[in-house]
Amino acid sequence: MRPKKSETGRGLSKSFQQPSGNLFGQSYGELLKRRKERCQSCWRTEKRIRYAIRRMVKSQACYWIVIVLVFLNTVCGAIEHHGQPIWLSNFLYYAEYVFLGLFIAEMLLKMYGLKVHIYFESTFNIFDCAVIIGSLFEILWGAFHPEASFGISVLRALRLLRIFKVTRYWASLRNLVLSLLNSMRSIISLLFLLFLFILIFALLGMQLFGGDFNFDEGRPTQHFDTFVKALLTVFQILTGEDWNTIMYNGIRAQGGVSGGGGIYAVYFVLVMLVGNYTLLNVFLAIAVDNLANAQELTEAEEEQKLKEEMQANGENMANEYHSEESMPQAQVKPVQTLAKPSPPIAPLTNQRRITGTSVANTWVKGEKLAHAPLPFSQILQDGMNAERTRLESFGKLNMVSIESDDTARLQGSTQQTQGKPILPYSSMFIFAPNNAIRRFCHFVVNLRYFDLFIMIVICASSIALAAEDPVWEHSSRNAILEHFDYAFTGVFTIELVLKVIDLGVVLHPGSYFRDAWNILDAIVVFFALVAFVVRVYGCASSTGQLKEIISSEKLLETIG
Repeated sequence: MRPKKSETGRGLSKSFQQPSGNLFGQSYGELLKRRKERCQSCWRTEKRIRYAIRRMVKSQACYWIVIVLVFLNTVCGAIEHHGQPIWLSNFLYYAEYVFLGLFIAEMLLKMYGLKVHIYFESTFNIFDCAVIIGSLFEILWGAFHPEASFGISVLRALRLLRIFKVTRYWASLRNLVLSLLNSMRSIISLLFLLFLFILIFALLGMQLFGGDFNFDEGRPTQHFDTFVKALLTVFQILTGEDWNTIMYNGIRAQGGVSGGGGIYAVYFVLVMLVGNYTLLNVFLAIAVDNLANAQELTEAEEEQKLKEEMQANGENMANEYHSEESMPQAQVKPVQTLAKPSPPIAPLTNQRRITGTSVANTWVKGEKLAHAPLPFSQILQDGMNAERTRLESFGKLNMVSIESDDTARLQGSTQQTQGKPILPYSSMFIFAPNNAIRRFCHFVVNLRYFDLFIMIVICASSIALAAEDPVWEHSSRNAILEHFDYAFTGVFTIELVLKVIDLGVVLHPGSYFRDAWNILDAIVVFFALVAFVVRVYGCASSTGQLKEIISSEKLLETIG
């Protein structure tokens, strides 16, 4: 009876050890294998569909279809007008839905074919997506709130931006747009310079012609009585629109040609020469320069993109058709990669690279012998020796680098403490380089926020000059601003004295009057002091006007 029990137990154990089948008589291993094959076939089909859509959205036919759609959408926007018939309004209403649906389909196809992260790497694609989202928001808002206003006219204006889709496919136009975008940094700097120019000549025009453009036939539209009007008048002169009429009015306001008013024509000629023929033409020069650079880089960029696309497509196709064959090969390589030691974490200095050549040679030998059957103990011993050598060289070089870093840090702190050195010349034959007064002036002038403080005072002086009333010279506002002008003149005088004591006058190199901007500052301060003295001793207002004219040139320091 015992053998029967043993056979029964063995049968039960075998039945428990065998994997149970499913309803169709298949094992779980076979079922998983079939599911994996199905997933791989679905993945291959999806990849083929993606590649087909990618080729379609990049084809010439798709290019012309998008161009035609943009053109038709522009035509539909152009024929819309006030008082149009009802049938035209209905046609344009449904046509907008059709165009929006087509553009949404184009966007979704590109997202699927190129993948979402690649799609949004392009600025033009981001622009298209923003326009489509704005159009969708407009339609949804109009559907749920037909009578409410949420800037719908502005959102509808976004549809007009679709015409810029042409720049995506028109290479020369795209280069022009990209060159303009790349030159925005230079253009912004030039715009700031142009604004300063307009501001300076507007303030100067207020001092020259404020309250004088009042003729028997009335005051013309272009005048200099207020700050805003002065800015607009100078801008109109820059555009060249009737600038000669404004010039003739200025000459007539100052007594005409026979009365000495002809000299005031220099003001308008300077505005035209410097502003119109110089600054405005710099815009064109910057755009042309960036356009030439864009055209030079276009061919290289297109070749590089073509190489990257071909390489990516080749890798994807290879992964698609050889994924199953490459899997067993990847499992055969652990012995080969075992002999390759890991590279160092990061090179610290060039000297460390030199001292680590022996370690590199050891690694090269290990790589050359990787395909040979080496015992594991020898591989481990070589790796430990190489690591010990690397750590010893690291310790030595670390001490050297610490010492060099400490030395550099001490030198930098010494330079920061000393700052800009005093010129090794005698200032005005009185103040030697080690003189206490000169050292104090040098310390004040080279303070961190000294130039910022002077710049703030210059801006405040310009604001006060723009706030003056040129029509009523003895108004209460001008009386208050006159006291501020005294304070500003005092600050500029103190700045002049400090810099002259620190740098010297003109004899030695680096002195004060060897800089053109310092000469301009000295001229401004000199005329301001002259006008102040004349005003205190009660003389003509023409000198005060001259002081205000020269003070407006203080804005030029913001450029320097």
